[in-house]
Amino acid sequence: MKKLLCGIGLLLCCGGTLSAQPEVIADPNIPIEERIQNAIERMTPEEKVRLCFGGDKFGEVVLPGVPRLGILPMYAADGPRGIRAGAVTVFPSGLGLAATWNPALVEETGRVIGSESRANGISMVFGPAFNINRDPLGGRFFEYLTEDPFLSGKLAAAQVRGIQSEGVSACIKHFAANGRDLNRNWYMSNVDERTLREIYLRGFEIAVEEGDPWGCMTAANGLNGDLCSDSRWLLNDVLKGEWGFKGLVLTDFCHSRSTEKAALAGLDIDMPWGDFETIKFGKPLMDAVARGDVPQSVLDEMVRRILWVKWKTGMLDHKDMKAGAALNTPENQQVARRAAAESMVLLKNDGGLLPLDIDKTKKVVLIGPNCAQRFCVLGLGGSSGAQAVYETTPLKGLEAKLAGKADLAYLPLTGDSEFQPIPNECWVGKDGRNGVTAVYRKQGSGDVQQERIEPVVDFTWFNASPVPGKIEPGYVHATVEGKLKAPVTGNYTLRLITDDHAELWVSDMGAQAVRNAEAGVPQRNTAMFFFEAGKTYDVRIDYSQSPDGRKNATEMNYWAKDNPSLRLEWAMPSDADIIAGQIAPYREQLADADAIVFVGGTDHNLDCEGRDRTSMQFPQGQTELIRQVSAINGKTIVVLMHGAPIDLPWIDRVPAVLDMFFPGMEGGTAMADILFGDADPSGRLTFSWPERLEDSPVYELATQDVDNVNYEDSLMVGYRYFDTKRVTPRYEFGYGLSYTTFDYSKMKVKKDGDNCVVTLHVKNTGSRDGAEVVQIYVGQKNCRYTRPVHELKAFDKVFLKPGESREVTFTLDKDAFSYWNPDRRAWVRDSDEFTIEAGHSSRDIRRSAKVRF
Repeated sequence: MKKLLCGIGLLLCCGGTLSAQPEVIADPNIPIEERIQNAIERMTPEEKVRLCFGGDKFGEVVLPGVPRLGILPMYAADGPRGIRAGAVTVFPSGLGLAATWNPALVEETGRVIGSESRANGISMVFGPAFNINRDPLGGRFFEYLTEDPFLSGKLAAAQVRGIQSEGVSACIKHFAANGRDLNRNWYMSNVDERTLREIYLRGFEIAVEEGDPWGCMTAANGLNGDLCSDSRWLLNDVLKGEWGFKGLVLTDFCHSRSTEKAALAGLDIDMPWGDFETIKFGKPLMDAVARGDVPQSVLDEMVRRILWVKWKTGMLDHKDMKAGAALNTPENQQVARRAAAESMVLLKNDGGLLPLDIDKTKKVVLIGPNCAQRFCVLGLGGSSGAQAVYETTPLKGLEAKLAGKADLAYLPLTGDSEFQPIPNECWVGKDGRNGVTAVYRKQGSGDVQQERIEPVVDFTWFNASPVPGKIEPGYVHATVEGKLKAPVTGNYTLRLITDDHAELWVSDMGAQAVRNAEAGVPQRNTAMFFFEAGKTYDVRIDYSQSPDGRKNATEMNYWAKDNPSLRLEWAMPSDADIIAGQIAPYREQLADADAIVFVGGTDHNLDCEGRDRTSMQFPQGQTELIRQVSAINGKTIVVLMHGAPIDLPWIDRVPAVLDMFFPGMEGGTAMADILFGDADPSGRLTFSWPERLEDSPVYELATQDVDNVNYEDSLMVGYRYFDTKRVTPRYEFGYGLSYTTFDYSKMKVKKDGDNCVVTLHVKNTGSRDGAEVVQIYVGQKNCRYTRPVHELKAFDKVFLKPGESREVTFTLDKDAFSYWNPDRRAWVRDSDEFTIEAGHSSRDIRRSAKVRF
């Protein structure tokens, strides 16, 4: 009898399982529309709604599934420059990647990101991010691509194609008119429709048309009175209606701020995780559908789009997404190296100092704060910060390049004053007393063992404990908080020294300022800040020990020397006398060098999601160091690392400047290749670099406050302003030098129906291999509406051997001559004369021709 009952129970169990099998949903032989409709009909109201928010597990970035129907959850991660999951291949940040002007290469980076996403179990990449770089002080200027919608759209579409070629969904962001981080979840962008259509939506339109992304993330800000995630005009009318976008729309990680309004506007998913009972697209959405405030058809359409994306990524077919995925392969790393090399822009090269001749260069001196600094660290810069499997810094790159060929001296000259622990009188604790509040826990336990005021952040805990008897040595977890009061105004550098994992957070930054990522390893990392005298800044440090990691003899020697377990130091603003004193011991070594390479600029605390910069000021100490060193040795080369336009007060003191932005994990190798001529600097600027902040149109023409960004600059963005109004920038859009020269000739223009075919010959007239970015601009003669003097409408990167010539062809369609007519509310091409220009940059026009439609 027991055997019979067990058999019946097993049969019932199996029968129950079989009755719930999604035989239609999972059958690839049935049309996908039928499979999705079958799934929708079989779902309960709660199952449908649970697909529409980021799940209820804190910290898990997921688009939930329906287990009963065999619909799998879909995991997602940030990834514009490398997937944010484990140690991966990391590419240049958006501004640098765009400087390649090479859609094929950008598509290849997307393929690598897609493949490495699959290897990590990720089916959706939040990227590319390509809002227009309008404001030089915008916190995410470094992350976005360009100031031009045509170029942004073409490059974004390329990366989308690359990511999705691996069966991983790209999720374009941030839709739309996002460019500031102050009050970023609530401020309103106020933009007229023509400006929106031609500048701030056009790049997204191109990406949708040519990339066919499966996901779109709304901007956290508002647009013309509605939050972007609440805008029916933006989501339903334009994105899904006019452009035919087939994928899903989700919020940025600020959640939907409404239920009915967002659902009716076209939002599909509320991100990230949250409490189902209270999150806007949780039970409130289920209740709204039950009341009839949100029609059942709207919810079903949301679910339909979500399931369609899961089908595109293989989730409905239960494909093994990790099969064939390539993670951290030499081939992937080679793509990173090519991307880094092609992203670098040669800004200055007086007298042909570069490239250096490795056979004649015997002594090289390397100085500056960014020589050995790592930037490919998870979280640095915000959500785009990815953890590289390794990172070749400028120091490592030059060491490898010069090994056995020349002497390399890396000198401790950074432009900072001497580092010292931050003194007690500069800390303000919770109760107003000087000091910091330290909370001590045992590693692995959330229970507080002790909380007390400490005078400074300077502790040594090897074989010791801050709370003897309660926390064993090696198991310390400490959270240190306090308010830091700056004694003088200027650029400070904070240095976090630890013997284990720790993170430093400062004020309202959107990401950690420093991340000492290694477990059980002594490490020190720095971050730059601009502090105002008398103002206080909130500081938090999270520190944790890893007892299993403390095995290495070298590390044991570190601790035996009584080095700190946790110390926060600063270098205060420098002056000329301090810098001169630091240089003095090395003066002869600097004078004797065949070349001095200074690597500096900013870091991800001045270029970071979560806060905007306050000025374009170049760090004063670095400026003084460059001035004094270049006076000692005229062969001083400046290599910049940064993510937005900055002042260059020292530019006339040095003969050569190479801009490498934030170049990714192979940046040091690529830098060395370019400095010594093994690669041609083929990067070109994708933004107009103003002489002064006041020259930027956003500050010359437009206004803003905490709650509003008013786009009164209209179409006059970047080069459209500088070239139309004849304002001279420091460096124009499209600018960049090469080690060779190029000639343009035989330009011809021929009408072909609504299209115009442009041909011209480009010749490498120099003695080195090189790449020229041919830029095609179009201007209209007699438009009744104001138009920029010209606009980029085509481009091609041409690689040529010395003496080689090639004919390049561009087909300009009707869109290349059209503008948004505000009266007709449509794209219009007038009957008029147009000038077509072929240039090396927006201001270096080599050939032109006219055509009439």
